[in-house]
Amino acid sequence: MLILRPEEVEGLLAMTEAVAAVEKAFSDWGKYPEINLTRRRLHFGDARLCSMPAVLPSAEKSGLRIQSEILAVSGGVQLYPSRSPLVDVLFDTRTALPVAMILSSTQRGMTKDGIPLRTSDLMTAAISAVGTKWMSRADATELVLLGSGKQARNHLIAMTAIRSFKRVNVFSPTQRAQRYHRARRHRARGYKHQCAGIRRRMVARRYPCNLYRWQQRRHGAGGRDRAETAGTGR
Repeated sequence: MLILRPEEVEGLLAMTEAVAAVEKAFSDWGKYPEINLTRRRLHFGDARLCSMPAVLPSAEKSGLRIQSEILAVSGGVQLYPSRSPLVDVLFDTRTALPVAMILSSTQRGMTKDGIPLRTSDLMTAAISAVGTKWMSRADATELVLLGSGKQARNHLIAMTAIRSFKRVNVFSPTQRAQRYHRARRHRARGYKHQCAGIRRRMVARRYPCNLYRWQQRRHGAGGRDRAETAGTGR
């Protein structure tokens, strides 16, 4: 049985490979909806055990991801004072034998392209990329990001794996976040970027509709055409 430690997992996957793998899994789930089970979380005091079973018929593999966490809340924000690595156990559906155990760090990670990205963030962004690939226009050249935090950065990496953008528009409630995003996320990627402020209530409540109205006021009746990909609800 193959056993991979966290340091051995780093650099194994490129974002394009992760997107392709997720797309294949979704295709399998569409054919066999009974294998798409939800994540389960078992709570006891401050401890939580998470488990996610899955089957990939096309690869003749089944598996289970488990993780143990200690939870805390500070200022209304959920924190993790302690978390185990992600533990993925894979089985061969033909023989029922275990074939691999993969441990991934929740603190650090890296893609094959050398981009710092944790395994869990790689998975989340790849899922969004598959949805965007199928629900946005193939010739879309502009991307809108609502917010400029960690998820915005991760999703930008994923979206550029499926589309060739000429402009990225970042809307953030804070100027500090705008400056950080402008300096650290886009500068070396070869496309134009635009960072703009947007009211907190516009981000927090029904932001696709509000963003559309905000762009109409800023750009006129054609403003909606400036936001054609994920983040706008189209």
